[in-house]
Amino acid sequence: MLDLVFIVRSGPLKNLTLSSIKFEYYGDSTDYDIIECNTWEEGFVQAQGYKYGLFVDSGTVFTNIKEFVKDLSQYPHKGLVGHIIDPLDSSAYHLHPQAFLLELAKFSVNDFAIEEFTTTNVKRSRDN
Repeated sequence: MLDLVFIVRSGPLKNLTLSSIKFEYYGDSTDYDIIECNTWEEGFVQAQGYKYGLFVDSGTVFTNIKEFVKDLSQYPHKGLVGHIIDPLDSSAYHLHPQAFLLELAKFSVNDFAIEEFTTTNVKRSRDN
């Protein structure tokens, strides 16, 4: 089991997101720790003390949260799991805010500031 906290950003469909985390497929309580926040920075600061934070935007609904967490715990990564949006413009890659996992100790609150940066070109998979 991951030392995991869910960080849910507020929005109009927050209650749908929260209920899909708090209750598993057949309605049993999951007992997952949840932080509600208005900004990712606020949630990141509150999540200190956990190893992992799953940042989830309002409106995201999990159909089987326990299965999702199980799969996530077995997913190979180097501290970040997320969906990189490729708008077919190599200068505009970004991490989709719907849901992403951070190994919290590898990041700081300043990493949430949006600034220009340079990185190596991303190699697109054949499946995407």
